[in-house]
Amino acid sequence: MRISKSSLVFIVLLGLCLADDCSTFDYLNGCSGNQTEYPSDWDEKNFQTPPRGDAEWRVGFQDYHAIQGYVRYTYTQDKSSVTLNFTTKLNPRIFNDSSSYTIYYVFGTTNQTDPIFTVDNTQYNDGSVMEVGAYAYDSSGNLAYQLQLDPLDFIWNHPTVNTPGNYKKGQKGAIIEMFGWPYADIEAECEALGKMGYLGVKVYPPNEAIRTFNNTENGELNPWWYVY
Repeated sequence: MRISKSSLVFIVLLGLCLADDCSTFDYLNGCSGNQTEYPSDWDEKNFQTPPRGDAEWRVGFQDYHAIQGYVRYTYTQDKSSVTLNFTTKLNPRIFNDSSSYTIYYVFGTTNQTDPIFTVDNTQYNDGSVMEVGAYAYDSSGNLAYQLQLDPLDFIWNHPTVNTPGNYKKGQKGAIIEMFGWPYADIEAECEALGKMGYLGVKVYPPNEAIRTFNNTENGELNPWWYVY
């Protein structure tokens, strides 16, 4: 097939116009040259759970509009002790002054401001579990917000699982679901997850993680049901 000179010129010009970045869609969905930037206030919209007193609030919501979190386990090689790291995310619209609130972390009967706590197999070894929670007190000493997690159990409370010899070759193992987690947070947990024995992480399809500029209702930004 022969291509005329005029067609060839058109193809070259088209190639120059369709740059190898998102500048073709400048100012649409955050595109600017080869960068995609979202409004700075979008991070503040991560906290969309109705607060106490709201008609939509439910007991199970606790104070998720203000404080969210989880506990990371890191066991020693011989599994005789574990370091717990209570990782929290605070709503920047509420906790905009670090001196206004003090966060206390409760690990069983211990109440401390340090989010890191160590437990060994001489503790909680009778099948009992550890209660954990994070509590934010205001400058007057009043409890303002709280986050209570499910009680923690430990590996020494359970019998050793004897896996078959072909375990690793067959890639048999657990996969953890981390739907909706920011990629940076997943990356921070990967080393610990690997040590726990997880073989993979399930996330939303990357194309579903792209945020949209179109707020759906009540100013929400990509609510949990948006990907469905």
